Amino acid sequence: VFLLMIRLPPRSTQGVSSAASDVYKRQDSIDLIGNLLITGSWRTENQLEMWDMRESKPTPISIKWDNEPGASPVKLYACQACQNNGKFLLAGGSGTNEARMYNLFQDTNVTPTLLATMKNMSRACYTVDFSNQGDSCAISGGDGLIRIIDIKKQEQMLIYSF
Repeated sequence: VFLLMIRLPPRSTQGVSSAASDVYKRQDSIDLIGNLLITGSWRTENQLEMWDMRESKPTPISIKWDNEPGASPVKLYACQACQNNGKFLLAGGSGTNEARMYNLFQDTNVTPTLLATMKNMSRACYTVDFSNQGDSCAISGGDGLIRIIDIKKQEQMLIYSF
């Protein structure tokens, strides 16, 4: 997938500028929260990145995805920001077959912090999403299960098989 975003330039320049022309690497999932573009990639390094779209040449903010020693690197298929409060980010993929939740902000600074990990899925995680209220999330993948999780209690509420 090739991503190209065009925006109006600052008043001091003429013409149209490509604000995200550097975001051309293979991006398998994207989401937008405020001025941040969040990208998840099916690759072994810098899988999860954020881009400040107010910059004319955005520099990626890489979100570390450390694995246990000897584990296969994760390759992401899905990432989703919580649109309700803009605070949480979910991502999941293959390799480690897991999904993770991050807190994107500490005060007003963009400093992603790992909150929780769902490990030991038997197959890759292909999709993640938040409820409209932002109090629960869904995680699903190749194992044929949909897991509904209560974010406040950090516990699994329901499992659906399809």
